Amino acid sequence: MDKEIVEEFRKYFRLKRTHASHFNWHDKKAKEAGIIDDFLNPLNHKGIHEFVSFTVPEQGPPDAIVFDHSNNEVYLELTELVNEKAIKAQIQNKNNYWEEAERWAQIEYFENQINAAVKIKAKKCSELFKSEREVHLLFHSDEMWIESTYKKYLRAGLNIEENEFKKIWLILSYSADSKSYPVVEIISNV
Repeated sequence: MDKEIVEEFRKYFRLKRTHASHFNWHDKKAKEAGIIDDFLNPLNHKGIHEFVSFTVPEQGPPDAIVFDHSNNEVYLELTELVNEKAIKAQIQNKNNYWEEAERWAQIEYFENQINAAVKIKAKKCSELFKSEREVHLLFHSDEMWIESTYKKYLRAGLNIEENEFKKIWLILSYSADSKSYPVVEIISNV
């Protein structure tokens, strides 16, 4: 096996985090490119968007520029939807790990986490909102409680605070049931 490949795997296996780690990778650009590639794969989004390709700018924001069939550009910012307290508890081997991990089962917690992340990303993307292009936000998550309850949350109607993102998406880690990485449109301000 190629020495570079072996070193890449060594870097990955040295990461301490195992909680919700499906999308985790030691190299941020490679991680983001993989997530965007999964987001664009028609098997995963089942026709809910028209993006067909992407490029990654040298510096962000945005994390990516995605293109539709007509080569129209949309700015795409990525962020992880993850329970930082659960990660910390897992790494430190604390007794409250499962208690922290299960917080996602509460719709209010889910909404609060989304709204907090949207605020942070909106501030980071404030200059992008002044452009002619749409700006979308893509959450990626491997939280097991989100995967098991997100449909119920969406049916109940999420209370997402007003923001300037045209669309907010969620991509989940691989689902054996659907044989895909489910992509969900959380909100559309179009």
